[in-house]
Amino acid sequence: MLCAECSRCRRKSIIGLAPADVYLPRPADAAGAAQGARLRCDLCGSKDVKLIRVASPAEAVAFVTSRM
Repeated sequence: MLCAECSRCRRKSIIGLAPADVYLPRPADAAGAAQGARLRCDLCGSKDVKLIRVASPAEAVAFVTSRM
């Protein structure tokens, strides 16, 4: 499953199931990831959104409720 976190307002969201071949950039690739970023925060509009892969729906809920 994929979750997202906005770096500006810290909003956390569950995106849903992700295919196995989804590329999640590493911190070293941040410059390259910023160019191809397509996600925007629905609360503040920031383009600085990080994708986080979680293993299960329970982990996704824990992430969104800030218990992870």
